[in-house]
Amino acid sequence: MLRTLTSLDYNRELIELLFDAKIATIFISILGPVLFYFIFENIIPQNILLIWIFMHLLVYAMRIQITSKISTDLFTVSDEKITKLLSIYLFVVFLSSLLWGASTILVIKYADETHIIFMVVILFGIMTGSISRLTSVFHAVFIFITTLSLSVMAGLLIFGSSEVFYYLMGSLAFYLFIALPTAFKIYSYMDKSIMQKEEIVFLNTSLERKISDATEELENKNLTLQESVDSFQNLLDATMEGIIISDINKKILDINKSGVELLGCRHKTEIIGRKLFNFVPSYEEANLNVILAEEKNKTHEMVFQKKNGEVFPTLASGKNIIRNGIKLRISTIQDLTQIKDKEKLLLEQSRLAQMGEMISMIAHQWRQPLGAISSAVFSVQTKLALGKFDLDKREGVNQLLEFLEKKHGSINQYVEFLSATIDDFRNFFKPDKSKESVMVTIPIHRALQIVKSSLESKGIYLETNFECNEAVDMYQNEMMQVILNILKNSEDNFMEKSIEKPKIVISTYLENKNYVISLLDNGGGIPDDILKNIFDPYFSTKEEKNGSGLGLYMSKTMVEEHSGGHLLVENKNDGVEFKIILPPE
Repeated sequence: MLRTLTSLDYNRELIELLFDAKIATIFISILGPVLFYFIFENIIPQNILLIWIFMHLLVYAMRIQITSKISTDLFTVSDEKITKLLSIYLFVVFLSSLLWGASTILVIKYADETHIIFMVVILFGIMTGSISRLTSVFHAVFIFITTLSLSVMAGLLIFGSSEVFYYLMGSLAFYLFIALPTAFKIYSYMDKSIMQKEEIVFLNTSLERKISDATEELENKNLTLQESVDSFQNLLDATMEGIIISDINKKILDINKSGVELLGCRHKTEIIGRKLFNFVPSYEEANLNVILAEEKNKTHEMVFQKKNGEVFPTLASGKNIIRNGIKLRISTIQDLTQIKDKEKLLLEQSRLAQMGEMISMIAHQWRQPLGAISSAVFSVQTKLALGKFDLDKREGVNQLLEFLEKKHGSINQYVEFLSATIDDFRNFFKPDKSKESVMVTIPIHRALQIVKSSLESKGIYLETNFECNEAVDMYQNEMMQVILNILKNSEDNFMEKSIEKPKIVISTYLENKNYVISLLDNGGGIPDDILKNIFDPYFSTKEEKNGSGLGLYMSKTMVEEHSGGHLLVENKNDGVEFKIILPPE
């Protein structure tokens, strides 16, 4: 408060508010003195009352003149000039408060206690009114209330003699103590409001300017785009992709030649006027709604349907434009049939690339049972050749039959093992037609049945740690191929680097509600400059072994695109860890 009183630096809008209360000013300056005259004309001497009214009129004339001057020059002259005019106005306020203080002193001197109390009550009303009328310039209300209160208190002290006067003095002091802080809070709020208003006006002006610039830029771009659309038909027909223009109701307005061919029609008239939903299967309608609702040009895979009902995979995207004030949608579709066919060929190529390794694994799997069969046959031949059984006796014949039955059982067991091995390899190369709910560990066990013998023959230790074995929707044979790819990569790395005590740890566990298959080896890891590229197609580090570079690429494709999971890799400890992350059902 004191800091405010040390300066007359007021916002000009606050000063303007001070001079807007014209009705209240007229009442206080003209009607107030007149009413005072009629109330106290028989109590206060006439000559004194007339002098008092004349002084009021003189002060009012001064106020009118300074108010007119400030109102005219408020927003045109310098701050110094405004400060000077404001100082004169505050002096007028001081004179006005002195006159009202003098009137109260006259009442105290000449009137009885009842009229004195009545006059003090009127003064409370005048001072309270001044808070709303003068507070926009805190100096004005401070001067008016302080001068009036102190002058009345001085009159009460000089001319008063009863306890009533002391109560009135106390009331005035209390009012002064309450009114000034209240007036200052009101002033502070008004000042803050004006500053916020100016800031808002500045921000609005700035925002309007930016909006205007952005609108102009957008209009220029729309104009350019409209001009481009007007001559767009030739460009549409020249592109390889299908391009469809539709309205907000998804009604097709135009389509290029490639789009007509993709949808299996002879002419665009068979398509224009129909809804986009007529050219997608029912299960893709929700996906189409999502694509059409997007403002940004994002690419999605979705299935379209030709006129004859045949479905085909596409890569679809779109963008909204404004043409002649109408919102339109330009959509592009690219036929992925050939790409999908190539992907299937890559998958088959990847499997065929593993066939040589599979044959080597078959040799490892069959070596022991074939040797055992050969040994059993040789044992029979040897015993017969050496005459170990006396076939002339019944006992010798029984011993021979018992021996042959035992060997036949062993040979049959080995043959069943060989047959099961063949079935495992035949199933591996049989493509999955649909997902099936399979325990997480089943593709691991099936892969180990094929590769375990090969790994053990090379001194590679296998450790399993299965913490979960829930059922998950997957392409079982594809998942087995992924695991085999990773295991064979570890095996080749062990042999290439001559790792001592090679080891592979296979684990399953739950992580963030997902099922994880972890394959961790101790083969020294993968260099960082290579690690980021190992899932790229045709990228291989097996140059001497003529690696195809498709194994890990197809593994990632099968896990992420076919099964909806993730295949991750990172160097860990003294090896590398592959994580197959599968979502729950």
